[in-house]
Amino acid sequence: MKLNQGDTAYDFLAVLCSMLPKEQERKCAIKWKTAGYNKVEKAIKEYQKYVDIILKSSLEQYALYDQAVCQINQFLEQAEEPDEQMMNEIYLLAVRIEKQLSACTELICEGMVTRLKPLNRNYRETGISIYPYFAPEWDTGKSERNREYLLNTEFANHIMIRAEDESPFEIAMHYWNDTGLLRRAEQGWSLKIAITPVHDSLTLKTREEELEEGTVLCVEGVEDEEKVEERIQRIFATLFTGEYSIIIFPEAVGTAKVEEKIKETMRFHPEYCTFVLLPTYCENGDNILTVLGPGGLEVLRTKKGTPFILQEDTGILKREKLNYTNVLNILVTRELGNVAFPVCAELVDPACYDVLCRVGRADTILCPSYSPGIGAFEKTLMKGIAAMMMGVWVNTCSARYVSRSGNVSDVVGMVQIPDGGPEGETLHRIRRECSGKCRESGCFFEIVITCEEKTFRVQSKMYDVYRMGGVS
Repeated sequence: MKLNQGDTAYDFLAVLCSMLPKEQERKCAIKWKTAGYNKVEKAIKEYQKYVDIILKSSLEQYALYDQAVCQINQFLEQAEEPDEQMMNEIYLLAVRIEKQLSACTELICEGMVTRLKPLNRNYRETGISIYPYFAPEWDTGKSERNREYLLNTEFANHIMIRAEDESPFEIAMHYWNDTGLLRRAEQGWSLKIAITPVHDSLTLKTREEELEEGTVLCVEGVEDEEKVEERIQRIFATLFTGEYSIIIFPEAVGTAKVEEKIKETMRFHPEYCTFVLLPTYCENGDNILTVLGPGGLEVLRTKKGTPFILQEDTGILKREKLNYTNVLNILVTRELGNVAFPVCAELVDPACYDVLCRVGRADTILCPSYSPGIGAFEKTLMKGIAAMMMGVWVNTCSARYVSRSGNVSDVVGMVQIPDGGPEGETLHRIRRECSGKCRESGCFFEIVITCEEKTFRVQSKMYDVYRMGGVS
């Protein structure tokens, strides 16, 4: 494989990565894991000219021309059938070159939010995609990811995704070109989040279809749309004035009209650095999550791809009818790392979770849900501890309508922090305090995650929307 005039250093890096089969990548990573800088430099001394080429290309936005392309192509031609020694040198050269490359977001930004294409243009030919990456604000030094024998473990400013690894899914990367979610303090930072179960009496419009493969349940929205929309807007009006960094609504209880109304409200206060996971809404076989940023800017829109399976008292299983999609969205941020937005069953789908976290290197999980149970979500969130991820899960009390017992857990939210510290508590359960007597105006929970001197603390409090001055 060769480079063309105008190709970039990222294209060269992708070619180097593609020359290392996964088995060889691991083998090289193990071999050089404990090698110091001097030993690495000595091992690739004869390839210093290629490192110099990359350094010089930074003046041309990493574009390569003329003699630089010729020199690189001569190397690639010689390395077409690399032996063991050459494999080691390719591995080291890839690591060395990546460290010379900045995340280069100025090349990809088209506004405050950008749907990212790979930084390399030859991703189809190489099967390799290079994306910018920013580590989260917390210390991940003891993460299991630092024990992986991968190129990504050694990369400083990027992640490399192999097409074969994301199959059967497709990762869609987005970039938010700003900061402001974290509130800085002398000894660390805090993140202020609001979650709401909305209500315990919102019922879904559903119908059943008998298909050859069994019964499917079609969700077509919510009953009493106007009443639901009024309630959600009242709750949001209260939450928005609280200037939370993140507001999360649950799954399935929203409408398209709610989305437009909340966007309109947010446009009046673009100075609020708030991300809103709107309540998902169902229509025409789609279950749609929209994430809004400051000023009501649409950060991303995603469709749920993993259906829930409902088991009735009779033992009959019913599957949620969804238009199939395999796209998983990840938002690249400078404070929370890579943020993923699985909707309910997507979080507990092992294949989906694996691609988001292992391949997409998600650091933060934000998950809205509509579920009669919490057990599977607890177990999945706990997986994030080894990778030192952060996770927030939100449920709705209205899920009692699909519960065989007619009840839902008092736990309406969960927060998983990267490190439990001295106390060792990494999963915090957010419990409702209403004893099953739902407030007509709705309620919400304020969650403050604090990290001071590498020690995490989670505080939460339940509020009545009416008493907080929510408006209709």
